[in-house]
Amino acid sequence: MRRWLLFILLFLPSVLLAQDADRVLGLWQNETKDKVVEIYKANGKYHGRIHWLKEPKNPDGSWRRDIHNNDPSLRSRILLGMDVFKNFSYDDDEWVSGEIYSEYSGNTYNAKMWLSGNELKVKGYLGFLWFLGRTNSYYRKY
Repeated sequence: MRRWLLFILLFLPSVLLAQDADRVLGLWQNETKDKVVEIYKANGKYHGRIHWLKEPKNPDGSWRRDIHNNDPSLRSRILLGMDVFKNFSYDDDEWVSGEIYSEYSGNTYNAKMWLSGNELKVKGYLGFLWFLGRTNSYYRKY
């Protein structure tokens, strides 16, 4: 009986923490409603890929591509399905130490995420968290 109690006491907190960290999984629509990002977990890290775009194709019918990327070899990537959130770790009710890629500028920024009610806040920044940053809101999409 003691072994089971010890097992439960040691195992239960890690299960609850994992469930808490996974609250961010799913589909999130940006505040301008022109993009939905799917947040998923792989190898213990949280990532987000473009799941839906209001305008996934150019006027000529071709797929929109990553034309602003600083790396010319990546400019032919199709935006739909591309990872834009990368390598976030869960720590103290936030997802931290990640990166966010802007398909509009071609730049990658350090980032952190946190939930505020049904709103996912994503802050991208250069260098230090409090310096030259911008926060975007995403809303759960069911």
